Amino acid sequence: GDEMDESRNVLIESARIARGKVRNLSTYKAADFDALVLPGGFGAAKNLSSFATEGSGCLVNEDVAKAITDTHKAGKVIGAMCIAPVILAKLIKGVRITLGEAGDAASAATEMGAEHVVATHAEEVKLEEGEARPGATRDAATRDGSCQVGDVAREAEHLFEARITESSSKGSA
Repeated sequence: GDEMDESRNVLIESARIARGKVRNLSTYKAADFDALVLPGGFGAAKNLSSFATEGSGCLVNEDVAKAITDTHKAGKVIGAMCIAPVILAKLIKGVRITLGEAGDAASAATEMGAEHVVATHAEEVKLEEGEARPGATRDAATRDGSCQVGDVAREAEHLFEARITESSSKGSA
């Protein structure tokens, strides 16, 4: 459809979509969470960043950037769905991401210092200080264009379980 000439409050829209209470990201503290998951879609490229209009020269919302860098420094899980991995590419140099098939977004992510990987499923991508979860896959892009949100959530859950098991075994040794 056509772009609407109106202004919307992101928090109000988020609460409407989530059908529940939401908090401003400026209150986010990485220590209080096990993971950070970035939604995909045009909002990630237009509201969380300026990727939609500026490509690899984009800016990232200050609160989003702080949440990502703090979570990354804390070695926690970061999930990025659909187009959102480009935000990780902008902030975490050398991050391995997937955006489905190689295309304009993948090229821009590479320009920003990321390694683009064509993957057929959500996969764990090791970083120096944490992990990132890719959200778009080749299968999704060729099958129905969806972002495989369930894959990201399942993979994050598996990582949590592995960390809990690892912590438990270290504590009993």
